[in-house]
Amino acid sequence: MKKLGLFFLALALIAISVWFFHRKNSQTLKIGFVTDWEYNQAESSEKAHFQAKELLSEAVAYFNYIFKPTVVIGGGDFIKNNEIKKIEANLLNLREVIAIFDKNKAEKLYVLGKKDYQKESLEEVKQVLKLEKTYYSQSFKEIKLIILDTTQNDSPETSIGTIEEDQIKWLKNELAQTQSAIIFSHHSLIKTPVKDIWRKNLTNQDEVQEIIKKNHKKIIGLFSGNNNNQDYITKKSGIPYINIAGLTNEETLGRFSKITITKDKKQPLLFKIKLDNRGKNSSVYEIKRDLKLSTATRINSIQKNLIFENKKWTDLASKDYPQGIVGSSPSGEPNLNVTKSETVVVAYENKEKDGKIQVKVHKNNNWQNLSDENHPEGLISLGKGNNPRIATKNEDIFIIFTEADYNNRSRLLKWNNSADHWEELSTEGFVSEKSSHESTLIFDKNKENLYIAYSEEIAPNSKRYQIKIKKWNDQTWTEIKTPFLSLAGFQNSSLDEIELKTSKIDNSIYLAYEEQTFNNRHIVKVKKLTNSTWEDLKMDEIYSNQITQTNGFSPSLVIDNQENVYLSFVENNQDKIHVYKYNQEKWLNISPSNQTGTAIEPFITISEKGILYLGYSEFKENIVMFKESEKDFIETSAWRIRIQKFENSRWSDCEDDFNYGGYVTKGSGKGDPALKTYQENLYIVVSDEENNYAARVKKYTD
Repeated sequence: MKKLGLFFLALALIAISVWFFHRKNSQTLKIGFVTDWEYNQAESSEKAHFQAKELLSEAVAYFNYIFKPTVVIGGGDFIKNNEIKKIEANLLNLREVIAIFDKNKAEKLYVLGKKDYQKESLEEVKQVLKLEKTYYSQSFKEIKLIILDTTQNDSPETSIGTIEEDQIKWLKNELAQTQSAIIFSHHSLIKTPVKDIWRKNLTNQDEVQEIIKKNHKKIIGLFSGNNNNQDYITKKSGIPYINIAGLTNEETLGRFSKITITKDKKQPLLFKIKLDNRGKNSSVYEIKRDLKLSTATRINSIQKNLIFENKKWTDLASKDYPQGIVGSSPSGEPNLNVTKSETVVVAYENKEKDGKIQVKVHKNNNWQNLSDENHPEGLISLGKGNNPRIATKNEDIFIIFTEADYNNRSRLLKWNNSADHWEELSTEGFVSEKSSHESTLIFDKNKENLYIAYSEEIAPNSKRYQIKIKKWNDQTWTEIKTPFLSLAGFQNSSLDEIELKTSKIDNSIYLAYEEQTFNNRHIVKVKKLTNSTWEDLKMDEIYSNQITQTNGFSPSLVIDNQENVYLSFVENNQDKIHVYKYNQEKWLNISPSNQTGTAIEPFITISEKGILYLGYSEFKENIVMFKESEKDFIETSAWRIRIQKFENSRWSDCEDDFNYGGYVTKGSGKGDPALKTYQENLYIVVSDEENNYAARVKKYTD
């Protein structure tokens, strides 16, 4: 009798457990979502479009035997093409790939994409998908799933979507009901980031957004596809917008999503969404959505495995200086060079140290101050310094800059690597006798002579400058003659913004500079010193001593091994970047054509193989801005550093999976980039606004 009682007690406990599990499970809706399969059997077997069936089969198997969802949803663009002349082939592709998705044991819903049909094939496509209408709703576990059709403009010329008036009225009616809803659509109902731009996805986005906003307390979340880039999650009016990348997209290959929505037992308007995005660059998000409060939505990234296989840009970091940030203080006018053993040298104005010139080197994978007992912490200027420039000879380092607290005189110091200390090459290191600025320096091809150049004030407080050039042969200084009227076209002009380079063939000196005329016009000029005479590099007989009639600023000059001369400058100080090549006969305009915004401060350098690199700060409206560690994106307008290269007579962006369009600052950046090549590596330094304007060093390996 006692055993019988225990048996019934055990049965009761089992029944209670089953009831409790069922009750708990009834609060949870599990949805499988996979979008943008883009299957095409005619594609090469090496392409993901051909692999779509295999990738989809893996998703179906996962849904059936591991996740076991209540419903699975195909997000649209099931096939790749929708050309009218290929309707039969497209229908064949559609039937093949849908046959795989139909193996899902869960109930199946379909969202139409624009690639899935032509107007002439719509009815047959609906038959394949077993759809009576292309927009509809269905309820699961007390949650309404609303399927929208965003393809109602059937124009093949555009991929943008539309929701027409009949569906608008239907959507309003669906949201007028009391049931909480989740909306699925192929196109996102808001703008989404696609690499470097924000893409508008609907022609009538504002109208649809107004409906969504008015019904925000009914909507748990919105899911969409049509993203060829990467997953994107944000919120508007408290509603989470979840844009999932495609199954066959290269950066998210194999992408499908496990969506688990749990209703809180005590608070029936509180929902927890767990989003598990499988495949390449997988991610997991937890979202809390309280329909009572429009601001109570929280989106947390609990796992984000970013895999940048095509990673060409890296931060030149060390243990004490992560992300290549070489100091915590704001920096001004950073400059960079590389020694023979690939020690990277950086100099900049340290704003936290009274603007003194700070010098650091990256050696043995570690950043360290280049200091001695007379120059602690690598601070080499006597007071506030300006505009440091660097040259190297083997492992010795030469830095020229302006001492602002000493009548703006130019000062030159040498780091003697064998003796581990700083040396002065003239009295107290000063190489100018008068107020000066824009100092620069360069060695000749055999490192036998060091040339320095600077703008020196013609008379005290005149604010007019002439150019001075001097040569150091490791023992004495010799001045190179620079008659004012040989360089200036007008008696009252002022000369500055100097760039000095020496030939890699015969040690000829090339000089680029600005002539600011009496009417405040800026003329960019390039001269060559031949037999003690400054000669023009003529463009034509009309404009014999200037490159162009454009008002030019900030010239940058470089010479390759074949004596081709390259010049860059910016129009009107903040406008279009110009790049010219002089082949010893004439100037050729090779300016990049894909500049998209206002630019300043161009800087060029060239590799041993003749690849020309161009860096500048560019301002652009409505850009995608994000950080590698962030879970969200923002739309903003900002300055950023952009790097491009000229190779085989064409321009391309120095980009990788993370640095789209050659933009190497993810936060706002406007900081006089300096570039230097070593073998086939490119190094850059910028004042990075994202990190309190600290100097940041990055390396590009193609």
